[in-house]
Amino acid sequence: MTKPLPPELRKTKRVGELVDWNDRRVDMLCEMWATGQYSASQIAERLGLVRGRNAVIGKIHRLGLGRRTAAQIHATLRANALAVAEKRRDRAARQLVKTEQALAKASLTAAERREKFAAQGRATIAKIELTLIENPAFVKAEKPFDPYSHLRSDKGYLDAIAALSRGS
Repeated sequence: MTKPLPPELRKTKRVGELVDWNDRRVDMLCEMWATGQYSASQIAERLGLVRGRNAVIGKIHRLGLGRRTAAQIHATLRANALAVAEKRRDRAARQLVKTEQALAKASLTAAERREKFAAQGRATIAKIELTLIENPAFVKAEKPFDPYSHLRSDKGYLDAIAALSRGS
């Protein structure tokens, strides 16, 4: 003779928990079923039922609420599809706005970079001017002092750059 299996290893049909159908749950069930917007599984999820869809279908049958017509089912499916499409459209619109804002920020950043490099260029020109003014080799004694004379000839500009590169 063989020994019987321990209870945890036996293949027995488990009897699930009974659903506590209190008045609040029944009212919510009737209300959600009447609107036609929720399926039995969605109602079970919203009510927090362990047994789920089958418990809802059984209670609907016992209450005599009746089956939904094909028109009601299709209307529910259409409404759900429209809601999903609307959510997707709104998400796409929000993504488009974020993309446009990022592009605007990037172009603003590029403009700021151009301004920064232009300011560095102006600083370099000012440094060259100071070098020319302070260096007696570039100032001619017989002519009146012209701080912009280096801008009028290529030689003065190139000499100034050479002087800067030598570290003077």
